[in-house]
Amino acid sequence: MSHAPASPPSDPKAVTLTGWLFSQGFVLSFCVVLPALLTAIAPVSWLTLRREGNEVHARGEVCIFFIFPFRTYELANVDQVGKDFDPGKKIRRSRSEPANKPARYEEDEGFLIINSGEQSFTLATSPYSLDRVVGDVRAFLSDQHAASTTLFLPANWKFSVLFGGACSLATIIYVCGVTLWTIKCLWRLVMPKRTVT
Repeated sequence: MSHAPASPPSDPKAVTLTGWLFSQGFVLSFCVVLPALLTAIAPVSWLTLRREGNEVHARGEVCIFFIFPFRTYELANVDQVGKDFDPGKKIRRSRSEPANKPARYEEDEGFLIINSGEQSFTLATSPYSLDRVVGDVRAFLSDQHAASTTLFLPANWKFSVLFGGACSLATIIYVCGVTLWTIKCLWRLVMPKRTVT
């Protein structure tokens, strides 16, 4: 009775490389992809107002990681600023929750509206900062001597700044680690090995 030949053992280097690639993919997803998605859900925006002659130009940038825009708006001859407020809706109570448990609500949402005639764009702005930001924009529009200003607009201070900042810190640590590892590998390739005689 013949037996099938035993398969050769797997290459340990290939297994190690596969494991390394898997671990790096996991770390990349956790430290870069996931924070990018989270900071896109509750983004930070930057509004830049610039006066050119008698006209005010507005540029809005919605960013991930605080500084990388993934959506940009441009509007010339800005003449008005408005706001909109969306109160958080009541979260439906599940059957397993006790009847005396306090009701829960979604987070309130605020929106800054920049107008130029019939054109406009909207930037998500924390309800806690909305009135102050509207006042700052109106003050700029009415001040003929104001040249330019930039406003920081988090969609939600808790999630956009605190939670988003923690996620961005993980990304910074990962990028620094990869950069140092790359420099170390290049240094080994460039510098010749010393032989002991």
